[in-house]
Amino acid sequence: MEVIIVWFVLSVVSGIIASNKGRSGFGFFILALLLSPLIGIIMALVVKSHVSSDGQPAPSANTHVKCPDCKELILKDARVCKHCGCKLTGEQLEGNSQKRCTKCGSMNGNTKAVCISCGSVI
Repeated sequence: MEVIIVWFVLSVVSGIIASNKGRSGFGFFILALLLSPLIGIIMALVVKSHVSSDGQPAPSANTHVKCPDCKELILKDARVCKHCGCKLTGEQLEGNSQKRCTKCGSMNGNTKAVCISCGSVI
C-alpha cells in the first residue's frame, strides 16, 4: 500500500516540475503514473522550459511577430523594433504572414506588393 502512495506522490512531483517549466503538469503526471515516477521526473527535469528566466512566455505566434525590416522576433504590441530601430505601424504587423502569388503560386512577404518570382501585382 505504501508503494502505491509513494508512486502517486512522486507522479504528482513530476507534474509540478513540468508545470513550473510551462509544460502540461497533468500530462507529465499521467506519464509518470503510467510508466514510472522516476522516468516522469527525469523527463520533466530534462525538457526545455516554455517560460524564460524572467517569467515571460517563450516567443510564439500569439505573442511575437517578425519585424518587417530585420525579420527578428518582436512583441506584437511593439511600435519600434528593439533590434534595428524600425518604426512599426499597425498595418505592418497585422497578419505578419506570407502571401501566395495568384499567378505563379510562390510565397512572398506581406511587405511586398509585387511577386518577387514572376513580377505580377499581388
